[in-house]
Amino acid sequence: MGGKGHLWGGLIVDPPPTQPPDLPATRGRSRRSAGASRRASGTRGPSRAPTRRRATPQITPETASGSGFSRAVSSQSVSATPLLNPESDSSIEDSLPVPARKSSGGKRRRKKASRKRAKRRKDDSSSSYSGTSSSDSDSEAVRIWMVGHSIVHWAGIGARQSGLGAGLGLPPHVHVSWLSRRGMRWSEFLPLIRRQMFLEGPPTAVVVHLGENDLVSTDCRSLRELILSDLEVLRALLPSAKIFWSRLLQRRVWRGSRCPAATERARKRINAAVARKVLELGGEEISHPKILFRDESLFREDGVHLSALGNEAWLGAVVAKLRSWLGL
Repeated sequence: MGGKGHLWGGLIVDPPPTQPPDLPATRGRSRRSAGASRRASGTRGPSRAPTRRRATPQITPETASGSGFSRAVSSQSVSATPLLNPESDSSIEDSLPVPARKSSGGKRRRKKASRKRAKRRKDDSSSSYSGTSSSDSDSEAVRIWMVGHSIVHWAGIGARQSGLGAGLGLPPHVHVSWLSRRGMRWSEFLPLIRRQMFLEGPPTAVVVHLGENDLVSTDCRSLRELILSDLEVLRALLPSAKIFWSRLLQRRVWRGSRCPAATERARKRINAAVARKVLELGGEEISHPKILFRDESLFREDGVHLSALGNEAWLGAVVAKLRSWLGL
C-alpha cells in the first residue's frame, strides 16, 4: 500500500489502509505534545499515576516496503510465540503455560500416618495387663520370663519339640522368653534380670526355678537369706510383675554332697521359706508333686537332669499355673 510496515511478535505487518497505525511511540509523542501545549498555556491537566511503558516495536528498513507478511524475521523472535493482538493488554508471559501446582495431598497423608503411628506408640506404652482376666483385649501383650538353670534350659527345648511350642501353647498375645544357663547359680539371678530389663523393659510375670546348684556349696541359712533378700529386690525392680516360685526339685544324685539326706532337708526348708515370702510379695508358688526321686523314668542316667517324661511333668505344672493366672 506504500505505507511503512511495523513489527508485531517478530512478524512484519503493513498498517491498515484506512488510517495510520496508532503506535505506542506516536501516542507517547501526542501526549507529550499535549502536555507541552498545556504548559505553554499555563494550565495543568489532571495528574495520572505512572504507568509501565510497553516496548516499542522496532521498524527495520527491510519492512519499509512490501505488503502483507514479510519473510524477514527478527533474530530475537521465537517461532513458538503466538501472534498477539495489538489492542490486547496481555504480555508474552500471559501466553506461557501455567506451571502445574504441586499437590500437597501426599504431604497431608504422610502427616496423618505419622500421627497415627505416634498414637499407637502412646497407646502401647500406656496399656497395662490386669493379670487374671480373660476378657482383656488380645492386643495387650503379656510377657513372661522363664528364669533358671538347666531345668529351665531343657524344659524350653522340650517345649519347642513338643506340640506346646516355645509359647507353651498360650494365646498369641502371651510372649514367653526363656532366660536360662546350664549350671547357673543364684548369684547370677539379679544381674540377669537387670540386663534383660535393659533390653526388653519390665515383664508381666517371672517364673523362677533356681537354687539347686547352690544347695551343696552354700549352707542352708545363708542361701535362704540370700534368696529372700533378692526376691525383695526383684519386687522393687518389678513392682507390677507377677512372681512365680517354682519349687526346687528332688534329685537322685546330689553331686559333691557329703550327706545327701542333709541336702534334701535344706531343700525342703528353703522351699517352705521362699514360698511364704513369694506369697507375701503377691506372687504364687508352683509345686511339682509328680517329680519324685524314686521314679527313675523322670530322670536321666546322671540322676540330676530330667528326662523327656520329667520335662513333660515340669512343663505341665508350670503351664497349668500360668493358664489359671491368665484365666484361660
